[in-house]
Amino acid sequence: MKHITLGDLIRVTQGELICGGKNKNLLCDQYCFDTRQLKKGDIYVGIFGEEINGGIYYEEALKKGAIGSIVQDVEIPEEKRKKYENQFIIKVPNTLKALAQIAIYKRSLYPDLKVVAVTGSVGKTSTKDL
Repeated sequence: MKHITLGDLIRVTQGELICGGKNKNLLCDQYCFDTRQLKKGDIYVGIFGEEINGGIYYEEALKKGAIGSIVQDVEIPEEKRKKYENQFIIKVPNTLKALAQIAIYKRSLYPDLKVVAVTGSVGKTSTKDL
């Protein structure tokens, strides 16, 4: 399996590293956008929605063991930057677009991989499960 590193994340998302990130070769393979389902070692992506900015939960995610967080339109005070210097926070213009950019980059690592699309109103879940 080919991996995405922290350096790749910053470059692909055109993000600004707010804190941490001493190891640009840190592997960044697991992502989560719900702090209730977050596992230790995940990267939390705070989705900016119509109702709420998920980025405001970055600290909860880091406390739960996320290795980093990707946020949009969140001010990170200096004391928080110091507190989480062993983890990382990347600020991007648009978190949804950043997720798409990460997915496009990950897909580009496997140029010979076939892609199949299953559409329609019946049978997608059964086909996936098979």
